[in-house]
Amino acid sequence: MNFVNATLSYGQFGTGNDYPVRILVNSIPRMSLNTDNSLAMANGATCTAGGVWTNASSRELKENIEGLTVDEAQGALAELTPVKYNYKADKDERHVGFIAEDVPSLVASKDRKSLSPMDITAVLTKIAQEQAKMVKELEKAVQEQQKTILDLNSRLAELEKIGRKEK
Repeated sequence: MNFVNATLSYGQFGTGNDYPVRILVNSIPRMSLNTDNSLAMANGATCTAGGVWTNASSRELKENIEGLTVDEAQGALAELTPVKYNYKADKDERHVGFIAEDVPSLVASKDRKSLSPMDITAVLTKIAQEQAKMVKELEKAVQEQQKTILDLNSRLAELEKIGRKEK
């Protein structure tokens, strides 16, 4: 059973049974509102019944895949300016984030009106990986320096022992 109706205060369409509502474009399903309150997009993106948005991310959907360089990530991170704000439509709810028009081109959308959190997450992940690598290198250097200090202290103790014997 399908229905479409409208009142003075709202309009609605859907099913009156346990089937999803599909939105079609050129007779091809593009979006599905499922009976469990989840949303599925034809491109693979989904929104769970709990409201968690998942971007389509399969290798099958992508081309021209290249690694993000540390320099690119550092450049983008340096240009990101976190801000606090509220949406004009909801003045009471505060958020933190970024202004789409102000982000570096590496993480900007084509129209610079929206942002993909996954793009910013990729930049932060690359920076975190680089910092983890640097921490390991620094830890190794500190261990080598500690070994050298212990060796020098041992040598100094031997020299002091020899010096006391000579007196």
